[in-house]
Amino acid sequence: MRLDVRFTSKGAIVLLLDGDLKEGDDLVLLREKVETLLRDGFRELVLDFSSISYVDSAGLGELVALASRVKATSGTLRVEGLAPRIRDLIVLSKLGSLFDAQPPGPTPDPWQPRLRDIRRELQVEVAFGILLLIGVMIMMR
Repeated sequence: MRLDVRFTSKGAIVLLLDGDLKEGDDLVLLREKVETLLRDGFRELVLDFSSISYVDSAGLGELVALASRVKATSGTLRVEGLAPRIRDLIVLSKLGSLFDAQPPGPTPDPWQPRLRDIRRELQVEVAFGILLLIGVMIMMR
């Protein structure tokens, strides 16, 4: 995992994570970086997960530990750019409030546009069928 640090104009520190957040040296690197930033007096930290595709249980546990460390210093830890699967994992495990992570929005149904098209086609066919039936009834008189 790669880790880059960016400063925002509002004084927050953004940690750009790239790779997988899983057991091993990557978690140690993240922990040490956060502890260094806290020692240096930074209290508003943002973890940017937009390039993270996988988080294992050790990674999730480390996030909980980091959130506790940051909170103990009266700081805030936000997690942004979560992939839907990772966001769902955090929200379902009831950890979203620890990281100031937003719950997932409604997931768009990939079938919805196709169902709309089928519904329109059926409406046209039903309307055509009704007109055909009316025409037959008129001719039978």
